[in-house]
Amino acid sequence: MIGGMTFVLFLVISSASKVFPTIPVGLASGLAILLTSLFNFSAQYAFTFRSKQSLQRSGTRYVLLVNFNAVWGGFLASYLINTHGLDSLIANVICAFAITVFSYPAMRFLVM
Repeated sequence: MIGGMTFVLFLVISSASKVFPTIPVGLASGLAILLTSLFNFSAQYAFTFRSKQSLQRSGTRYVLLVNFNAVWGGFLASYLINTHGLDSLIANVICAFAITVFSYPAMRFLVM
């Protein structure tokens, strides 16, 4: 449920470049990853994993994971759009899926 809400929020924010054409697609995707990650961490920490780790320890590790995901996700979205000509929505869906596949195990075993 949290993942689904995060995904919808990601799609809304990452589509900002369609509404505001002056915002580069990679920047919109990176910002979407950062903002949805804040929501995701709060919900996952409190409800999904019910982490017993300190908030500072988990938070620090999560910030590192989010920064990696934001940079990697922004580059991936730009690459898919500029090199392969994909629509930004499709590129961001692929990007969100790839980040989810990587992030869940990272959160489970390294962050929480």
